[in-house]
Amino acid sequence: MQKKVIAAMVALMMVATGIVILEMTQESDASATDGLATYNFFFAKQGDTSWTTHQGSGYNAFIALKATLDDKFITYEADNNYTVTTTYTTINSSYGQFSSISGLINSTYSVFIYSTATGSWVPGPTTALGFYQAYSDYDANLRTANIIIYDGTIATAQAIGIALPSGNDLVSIYDVTTTNAFKVTFHVSIANTSARPTSVSEADWNYAVAHQGTYYGYGSNCYLALQNAISSAYGNNSMYNTSNGGINVSSYGYVSSMMGVKEANTSTETQSIWDYWSIYIGSAIAQDGSNYSLFTGGFLTPLSGLGSQYECSELCYQFVHSVYP
Repeated sequence: MQKKVIAAMVALMMVATGIVILEMTQESDASATDGLATYNFFFAKQGDTSWTTHQGSGYNAFIALKATLDDKFITYEADNNYTVTTTYTTINSSYGQFSSISGLINSTYSVFIYSTATGSWVPGPTTALGFYQAYSDYDANLRTANIIIYDGTIATAQAIGIALPSGNDLVSIYDVTTTNAFKVTFHVSIANTSARPTSVSEADWNYAVAHQGTYYGYGSNCYLALQNAISSAYGNNSMYNTSNGGINVSSYGYVSSMMGVKEANTSTETQSIWDYWSIYIGSAIAQDGSNYSLFTGGFLTPLSGLGSQYECSELCYQFVHSVYP
């Protein structure tokens, strides 16, 4: 199917001049095998009577839009940084924010997303396109494969005054399935099995100790894959989550509890005592801890596009008992 779509695009380009307007179909991403979703982008500015449309593929909407703009030699300025460092390194909340796209938008623009939950166009919670993803397991507030970008500030998509994209104008959400593209291997362990926090029941602790091991899950990011792995194995999905997906750059995908074992702070006036789930990238924990992940599983993925330091198909989660000094 993908070859058919490419052929149709080539045919259109052969007969069109100026800006190419492509007819999009819901089948355009049906034969993808790399796990990368397809996105449709609909641009408009004041006075327009029709949409300028672009289509691209990628892990998130920003990667997809950049790819199609590059292919068409359309110049733009945007924040490409997935992380930002001040006192420490964290996920950049402006990742995917455009300053301009030649002929399409300036620095102030409005974003509307087609919500599959409501079947309607709704205001996007952010103008940073790096946090929109078109995967069936992703947070519903940011899950979309279809995005309207309006040059300027406007309250609703309907106020733009152009018939809103619908039907065959829209592409489908990518269904996350049990295929290798989404597979992540997890090695779950407890560093000190005799150091049970008093806040964790003996039954929960013994259960977790007995069930240390390797698990397999499927997800568009490593946190969602971990949820899949643990809930599939035990029906126990008691892991910390947030309501707004990737916008919560400090907490999305943070695991405070797994299999009933919860983090705890039992510090005293003279000692800092923490019990928590730590995360390491790879199949084993390095002796010097050098593969400790600075980011939660929500910002790591088995898919390609973010950069090798954020792409992984194997992680270690270990419950650690730390005492300082």
